[in-house]
Amino acid sequence: MEVEDHKTCAHQHSCCLSKEPAPLSQELQTARSNLAEQKIATIKLNQATPVNITKNMFVGDILRVFPQTTTIFQEIDPLGYKNPSTQNLTIEMLISGTGLNADQICAEINQLVQS
Repeated sequence: MEVEDHKTCAHQHSCCLSKEPAPLSQELQTARSNLAEQKIATIKLNQATPVNITKNMFVGDILRVFPQTTTIFQEIDPLGYKNPSTQNLTIEMLISGTGLNADQICAEINQLVQS
């Protein structure tokens, strides 16, 4: 049985390509490294950065970025607001069945965040 020279074979599978792939740019290497290390970019907010919390935003994300909103979420769900499953709910999902108005809650959160 004869062994094929994979550098000259006609079927062109990845094992047969003689050309090395182009190296990643420094920017892509850094991004890949950050993802692998689960580094998340931090965006600094200032007075000029408009923030508008909506009912479709996750409770956990809001609490991480704006810890001062804890009091509002404690009023909505005194025991469960720290629960990991609650943190994966949107504001609208959190208050469903409570009779609370999602737009009113968002207005209160936005007022607190902007003050």
